[in-house]
Amino acid sequence: TPPGEPIHGMWLRLTIDEVLAPFPEGHREIVKARIAGHEVAEIAKRTGRAKRSVERILQEFRAALDGVLRDGH
Repeated sequence: TPPGEPIHGMWLRLTIDEVLAPFPEGHREIVKARIAGHEVAEIAKRTGRAKRSVERILQEFRAALDGVLRDGH
């Protein structure tokens, strides 16, 4: 964690890393790019994937993250 990062930021970063771990590397790159603020169309162009494919991957990540957050672990 970067120095001075609030504890909740560290917790969120660890949770995201945990959720991303089982995803294929290409999917992790897409999610990280979106978290970094890149637009879906830009990510699609950069990765050579259809915009809909990028959206599907992001939705899968959101569902996995939601499951972890709801379960509390």
